[in-house]
Amino acid sequence: MEAPTPGTPAAPPPAGGPSTWTVRDDDTLDSIAEQFRLPGGWQALYERNRAALGEDPDLIQPGQELTLPL
Repeated sequence: MEAPTPGTPAAPPPAGGPSTWTVRDDDTLDSIAEQFRLPGGWQALYERNRAALGEDPDLIQPGQELTLPL
């Protein structure tokens, strides 16, 4: 899934199954959740990926692949 260009609204993730997002520089769970209008916001994104992210939701690293809750 490719990031929208600045100033362009993000399309919601496609329906029908989990989508993924590869963390980029300057991403936060909140910015990803807002970009894709994820139900449950950053908290749902964190819970879906807690095993991969660990106990601190502020410590995401570029290159990590996250599963987006739909």
